[in-house]
Amino acid sequence: MSEPSHTAFCPQCQKDVPFIHRGQKIICQACGFYYLAQPAQPDGENEGERFGGRSILKSIAYVILIMIGIVVVGVAVLFAGCALMLGHSL
Repeated sequence: MSEPSHTAFCPQCQKDVPFIHRGQKIICQACGFYYLAQPAQPDGENEGERFGGRSILKSIAYVILIMIGIVVVGVAVLFAGCALMLGHSL
């Protein structure tokens, strides 16, 4: 019939009340609020979905873009330094 109840916070009652399991429903005994129980997923099962699927490729792309940015800034500093050493105005 029904499984033993446990106490939890009910969002409708705004207090800790006993909940009872009936099939897939977990029902508040005080007000009748219920939600559907979902089985827990084992760790690492949908890790690609959990982290966005392409997180490794995105990370590599960000590293490459940062390296390109550092090279561009380095070339600009080198150019400005050479121009100042040779006495040319920018």
